[in-house]
Amino acid sequence: MVSGIRSREEQLQLRLRQLRREIRQARAPDRVSGAVSEESLFTSGQVLADRYEQGLGIRRSDKDAAYWLRKSAEKGDASAQAMVGDLFMRGKGVDKDETEAVRWLKLAAEKGHREAQYGLGMAYLRGRGVAKSDSAGYAWLEKAAERGHLEAQREVARRKQ
Repeated sequence: MVSGIRSREEQLQLRLRQLRREIRQARAPDRVSGAVSEESLFTSGQVLADRYEQGLGIRRSDKDAAYWLRKSAEKGDASAQAMVGDLFMRGKGVDKDETEAVRWLKLAAEKGHREAQYGLGMAYLRGRGVAKSDSAGYAWLEKAAERGHLEAQREVARRKQ
């Protein structure tokens, strides 16, 4: 081996060690209280999900990405819940299940997540994973629009014409 040049396997091993270090740091206890912060747990799950989804330093895997994203979602992170809802709606890394998608979208939407509010509104309008309801759909679209979601604003404006 030429000095300074590493084999592909050595590069992957090095990257895996770096990822493990990042995860340990994200899970590190607060220096004052000694507690692991909820935010660091959300972040570590989302970091791993992103790495798996994009294949950054590890084998690309939608299934593994969904697993780690769901871990963050189960801890209550609204962004992760919205993303898990989207995964179930599209069947990416999980079996497609529109009812499960709506459940996750609703959890995030109720916390004010505008993407989830938009997705939930569209699910109601289209009857995807939930009984079709124009009134519920419009209500969620209006909430998303109020929070600055551009597509929701366009949809609300279009439907008012």
